[in-house]
Amino acid sequence: MIGGIWAEGLNRLGDWNPQAFREIKGRLTPRNLALVMGASVLLQGLLLLAFALMLPDPEGVRVFNTYCIPESPNSLLCRVPIQIRWDVWWRQIAVTLSWLLPYAIAVPTVALTAGNLAQEVQRGTLNVLRLSPQRPWALLQGKLWGVPSPIWLGALTVLPLYLWAARQGGIPLSFLLSYGITWGLATGVLNTAAALFSLNLENQADKLQPQTSTGVAIGAAALAWTIGVPLVSFLGLAILWSDNGVLTPPWESQLTWFGWALTQDPWLGHLWVWGWLGGWGRSLHQAATARMASPLAPVPTKRGSYFLTAGLTLLLLGFLPTELQGAFLQFPFWLGGMVLFCTATGCLQKRQTLLDWLRYRHLSADRQPLWRDLLVGERSPWVLCIALNAFLFGSLWSLWVAVQEPSALATVSIASLSLGTSAIAWNALMQTLRLWARRPRQEAQMSVIGLLILVLPNLVVLGTWPLRTVVWPLWLALGQTFLVAGILSLSIRIWEKQGASEWQRLAARPQEPLLVTLSGEHHAG
Repeated sequence: MIGGIWAEGLNRLGDWNPQAFREIKGRLTPRNLALVMGASVLLQGLLLLAFALMLPDPEGVRVFNTYCIPESPNSLLCRVPIQIRWDVWWRQIAVTLSWLLPYAIAVPTVALTAGNLAQEVQRGTLNVLRLSPQRPWALLQGKLWGVPSPIWLGALTVLPLYLWAARQGGIPLSFLLSYGITWGLATGVLNTAAALFSLNLENQADKLQPQTSTGVAIGAAALAWTIGVPLVSFLGLAILWSDNGVLTPPWESQLTWFGWALTQDPWLGHLWVWGWLGGWGRSLHQAATARMASPLAPVPTKRGSYFLTAGLTLLLLGFLPTELQGAFLQFPFWLGGMVLFCTATGCLQKRQTLLDWLRYRHLSADRQPLWRDLLVGERSPWVLCIALNAFLFGSLWSLWVAVQEPSALATVSIASLSLGTSAIAWNALMQTLRLWARRPRQEAQMSVIGLLILVLPNLVVLGTWPLRTVVWPLWLALGQTFLVAGILSLSIRIWEKQGASEWQRLAARPQEPLLVTLSGEHHAG
């Protein structure tokens, strides 16, 4: 009977998502099912045995134990005759499972997904999947649900013990629902991020080694273990579960976001956490779906980068304290500067891609305006896109400072101006140098020259940060702005001339004569 139900369920799954059907059918074989079920039962038995050994001896006379009725409220000495508090015992089992399950589910899920997709990339079999009639969304869902299916099955086998222990321990149903939804969303976000990370390796598929998939799986698992799961656990404890006393003793969380106490209203706190998790999950899923459809799809897109910058900036600024000190004023500068310069460097396009875009701009008659192409066109350089992202970051940062500490607004505005112009100039200059550099060694040498040109103004701005006057930093930032305007103007002219000359070079290339054999001449010969 169970086999018939299982077969019927798989058939329905195959009609809904063939990729998920193939993944689940290939992994949930009778042997794997026996291993998963056996390991789950064994681990649950060991957990119950460990807690059973902690119970007091009923024949004891003077026993100190947590799970017995004490002689007094503040004592661990058991009252004779010894009576076991089974509700405390079951509650402790449920709490232990609550701490262990995120690591036992999220970490191997991330490792399996990242390793499987990295293996597909290394073997080149993703292109075979793309030839199937399934949509990229269905292919990605099949991977996300099917690859870690043994982990999901193992979690289902633990669920009865967890629910029974929570019920016997008096844990409220509201906590169980909050805990389940939060970790369900978090596991989905981590799993999708792992898939996107592996799909990004496809552009370097020729450099991958056979053991790359193992390294990717270990790296993804390490990131989930050290960053992903602890971060979600902290948010859950600090915002959602600080006052119910289930996972920890009740404590008053002081975590605020733009001065609003996140624990003030449980409903709003849950909506805040679930909203951010859902938003990041949706963004990652869209990016992974685009990469599943095409390895050349831009991630992130230029339009998506604006929302990403605004979201990350608001999330960061909201957690900073309302009473600002010098260190917190400089913290967004250093963090934002590092992110902007890494973005400006990472968004540099390959020389051939840039030449193709320049030829298209030169030949196309119905091309869109240059400014629009630079802002939203995915094949164009990112220089104006970085400028708009820097403007968004600087505006939000300055607005936050104007509300919290108006006296520091001038200094922060100058710092954000210098930061943004430096990132723009760096991207434009390096993109132009990449056009001239035909070999990697030349590109590295020109990168050092460009870095030396742009690093001096920022060092002077940082060196004058403690000054009471902002006159000299202001003139320096304005001068840097004019320098950036000149670099942009010169870069655009160079790009246009390069596109025209590249087309002329290709047009002047002699064409190979075509060998045409006529049937009449063939018979005549």
